[in-house]
Amino acid sequence: MYLCRWLLSGKYLFGSWKASYNILSFENFDIIGWINGVGDVTNTSPFIYMEGSQIYGRGYESGDYDMHPNGSLIINEVKLKNEFNYTVLLVPPGGGNEYLNVPVKVYVSSDPGYPVVNGRTNQVVIHANTRGFMNCFLTGIRPRVHLEWVASPNEISLDSEHKVTDNNDGTYNTYLSSSYKVINSPTCRVSLICRVAGQMADLFPSVTTVYLLLEQRFPTVNGLADQQHVVLHVKREGELTCSMDKVSQDVSLELVTIFPDSSDEILLDSKNHIRVNGDDTVNITLTSRFRVLRRSIRNFILKCRVTGQAEDKYPEDTTVELLVTENFPVVNELVNQQHVVLEVSREDKLTCTMNRVSQTMVLEWVLTPPVSPDEISIENELSKTDNRMMGLLTLHSAQASVS
Repeated sequence: MYLCRWLLSGKYLFGSWKASYNILSFENFDIIGWINGVGDVTNTSPFIYMEGSQIYGRGYESGDYDMHPNGSLIINEVKLKNEFNYTVLLVPPGGGNEYLNVPVKVYVSSDPGYPVVNGRTNQVVIHANTRGFMNCFLTGIRPRVHLEWVASPNEISLDSEHKVTDNNDGTYNTYLSSSYKVINSPTCRVSLICRVAGQMADLFPSVTTVYLLLEQRFPTVNGLADQQHVVLHVKREGELTCSMDKVSQDVSLELVTIFPDSSDEILLDSKNHIRVNGDDTVNITLTSRFRVLRRSIRNFILKCRVTGQAEDKYPEDTTVELLVTENFPVVNELVNQQHVVLEVSREDKLTCTMNRVSQTMVLEWVLTPPVSPDEISIENELSKTDNRMMGLLTLHSAQASVS
């Protein structure tokens, strides 16, 4: 009675190509040689065989093959043509020859050997929102395999799409594109792995671990990072910027009026500017010119938010409260005073100043009620200082004489 067992599983590596086979052998049998093909091979000479401790055959002489002392076939440089059905020649204890079919499969591991997640491998840290996208892929792999995410369904839900492409050289590229939604994460951290799915996982055991570090992603207004409610003192006309960095390419920003709710009171003119990064993300900036149409409005509230298909991925918005300040001339540096009373000599000096005004603006003194030039005279000197396309305008009255 023969004892049947799995004797050997051989994998021989050249680069990333492997040949794998299993030999179903009988205990106390000797392996003499290997024959190309299956079926009736009794009249076919082995391409490699062993006599005593010496190895012979055209396969051995060419350097393509070798044999282990226990009879295992060694393929020195694995190629796709080595995926073949071989026959092993056995000699049982009682003599005679036995022939056993041994199918050899060629496997090719990807380079790098780990699945690639968002352009990185092995261990990947992603600063992410509670919703987003991830992709995992392997290239140049054989045979055709599928990828999968392994994660706790109580923490994260995944909606995935799989695609495999043929490289026409015996290898394949396999892609797993997924949208995710974090369901519950008290620690603001979710871990999951990407790996080869099913039985093929034993052949390609390397996995890539992903750590999602959750952060609230909301637009930044006027460069004021980490502020979800911004208060700004503005003039009745001005400009706001609203930006987000390293977001998905389908993001668009908008600025909407919350208070007052009438579009007839505030005019907005906005435009998105997009800069593409090299990692499937973009930096986006919304530039908005505003003008307050009604003089009675002293404050208004806007909201900057993501709009369109990506609004579910970035649900957080930023509120902007704008406080309108009037810009009127400042006399003798007495700010916030529209009516100034001064004690002066019969001859004295006055200054009248305005900050951040148009470069075309001109200041002048006007006597009210009108006074005869014979009673008072003013000698003026006007100076301007550029300040970021706006101006500091000062009217110096070097001599104010009262007759």
